[in-house]
Amino acid sequence: MTVKNKGFGHIKGCELFIYLIILALALKLSIDYLFVNKQLYYNTFSEQLSFGRIDTIFELSQKYAWIGIVLVPLILMTRIFFTSILLYIGTYFFEIKLEFKKIIKVALIADFIYIISGVFKMAVLVLYKNVSSLHDLTYTPLSIFSLFKTSSIDPVFVYPLSLLNAFELLYIFILALFLSIAIKESKELQPINYGRSLQLVVSSYGSGLLIWVLLVMFVSLNLG
Repeated sequence: MTVKNKGFGHIKGCELFIYLIILALALKLSIDYLFVNKQLYYNTFSEQLSFGRIDTIFELSQKYAWIGIVLVPLILMTRIFFTSILLYIGTYFFEIKLEFKKIIKVALIADFIYIISGVFKMAVLVLYKNVSSLHDLTYTPLSIFSLFKTSSIDPVFVYPLSLLNAFELLYIFILALFLSIAIKESKELQPINYGRSLQLVVSSYGSGLLIWVLLVMFVSLNLG
């Protein structure tokens, strides 16, 4: 299944997706098991709600915890499809006729960066960070957001500052790397260098991500 021995074309997208789901679920369940308890809810909501109301909220969260599990593969699928569509648009404007299924594989491989990010986050939470409320679980490792106190940041800027992190940057680099490999191994296409591939990723995925962030900020501003 390795790119080195069999080539990019022999990587099975369905297997990659299954591995991603298993690892993402393992991370979610591990974080829930290690940190999410009734005391964490008390610490988070005690100033706004009564203990009885907090107990009800916690019990409901436990009762419907399966919804979060179901959402994991749906979120993965949406993110991978979103990235693939943007890259496909990019290849169109760069006049590169790469098959969509190969672009999906590129997005699937790059998505393992988010798994690495999740493992790193859990390690930091376990070893270094004092998790005293649900807000602490929104911590994004190696991000601009992590440099500030949560209470000091306007909620509108929480998402964009969280998105500005080392793993997101690495994700873009990995997308560019495997996109160039996919193009190189397509016999009917002229190979492109890494710099050209990175330019394609930044102009397509980067532009789409910027629009998405602005949309989230606009919705947050209006709902707030």
